[in-house]
Amino acid sequence: MSAQPRFAFLRYPGGKSLLSTREQIKSYFPRSFSEYREPFIGGGGIFFSLPSAMPRWINDMNPALISLYQSLKQQPAEFIERCRSIPSPSRCHAGNSPSGPNVADTKRLEDLFYNLRDDDTADPAFRYFFLNRCAWGGRVVLEPSRRNRTSFSNPKGWSQGVLGRLEGAARLLKDTKITCDDFASVFAAPGNDVLIYADPPYMSDTEYALSSQLYEKSFSVDDHRRLARCFAQCEHNVVLSYDDHPIIRDLYRDFDVQTASWTYMSSRTKRKGNELIITNFRGEPAFVASEHLVAA
Repeated sequence: MSAQPRFAFLRYPGGKSLLSTREQIKSYFPRSFSEYREPFIGGGGIFFSLPSAMPRWINDMNPALISLYQSLKQQPAEFIERCRSIPSPSRCHAGNSPSGPNVADTKRLEDLFYNLRDDDTADPAFRYFFLNRCAWGGRVVLEPSRRNRTSFSNPKGWSQGVLGRLEGAARLLKDTKITCDDFASVFAAPGNDVLIYADPPYMSDTEYALSSQLYEKSFSVDDHRRLARCFAQCEHNVVLSYDDHPIIRDLYRDFDVQTASWTYMSSRTKRKGNELIITNFRGEPAFVASEHLVAA
């Protein structure tokens, strides 16, 4: 399999950016499709590894996240230039061995981080991107009562390597429909030969206390039930990834449910976890993304 361009640029809780995870999920996709949609785009791990030569629609209920994707679509040069104007941290050295970022650079980025986190007048796209790259676990929650859980811990996340992905990401977003709406609209809109990949907030996150939930826009139990109804009524092919939870298994008991396992990445550790892949169609999973990729 040929190497795939890497254009995903966000650190996202539950994100699907690891190559092995992406390929495992895409193995459940139909062999071909003519339009691609994601109602919960999040960090876009799957989206940014798929071909650009087809209609694409991404959606999320988080307005700050969507403002970032819109900025890369509508004014990519200006947005990327602003990002590049904030220097990446230099590295201090112990003997001949590279160590962590320079202390002064870390302090510079930390000060900017907390200034942005607490400034509701800041440009939402740049604010979200900078906080995401430097926050613990990529977590960005800006609701006033919970924003103190968004904390600085990753100065190395603000790197030229990541900024170098933005141009490729902008090219993939150029002709993409981007909305900030309820997920139901993505399922209900008509289309021909559509594939929807849905990676919603998980049931385990719903069960956390509000202060511990990972996302700005988490799900209620009613949201999970409503998604199951949209899935059941949808006329398009849908691939859904979910946590392996008894309520989810019950909601989708009439559909094809497979158990998958992959590695989750956090700021400090890797761990294996089980998830469910749920589809509303049957057939041999055969999609191979690398055969369809358009060089960017």
